[in-house]
Amino acid sequence: MNEFNIFRKSMREKRNSLTKEFREEASRKLLINVKKLKNIDKYNNIGVYAAFDGELSLSDVINYFWQADKKIFLPKLINAENNKNKKLIFCEFNSETKLIKNKFGIGEPQDGLCVEVDALELLLLPLTAFDKQGNRLGMGQGYYDATLHGLKKTPYRVGVGYAFQEVERLEPHSKDLTLDAILTEKLLILTKS
Repeated sequence: MNEFNIFRKSMREKRNSLTKEFREEASRKLLINVKKLKNIDKYNNIGVYAAFDGELSLSDVINYFWQADKKIFLPKLINAENNKNKKLIFCEFNSETKLIKNKFGIGEPQDGLCVEVDALELLLLPLTAFDKQGNRLGMGQGYYDATLHGLKKTPYRVGVGYAFQEVERLEPHSKDLTLDAILTEKLLILTKS
């Protein structure tokens, strides 16, 4: 097991050890910080994630966006068996959407309107770790990086995680995406001017 995988495993274990009460409170506090995002009201097509493996829940955030008549999209794996062509598409998500578990056990829409990532204006993506420079460590499969790599137009990319997931510095790889901002239950970090 390499150094990154050991670190990922440690962060995931810490996430999973959080109490239900802490997670629920963190989700409520996260919403307060989401509302601090610059121009939050201008985004209409918003990509989110289905929390998995102790990730910070977006349930309060999603409800807030629905009440504001925003269109919400969840990622769905494409070419999951083909490592070279793997990517995500984003399918519309509402209270009626039926979710099925993908090969990793993560809920994704069974059907409905799906769009490419460049149709989104804002993308909230989960973090395993992050630094203040906007570097992120995901779960290690590279789906978000593969989906966003090389696009001329990308959504405003906001990483979401718990404050304890911040590290001093992550060394990015050549295809790793950087984030425009990071949200935690404690703060909003803008990584680019």
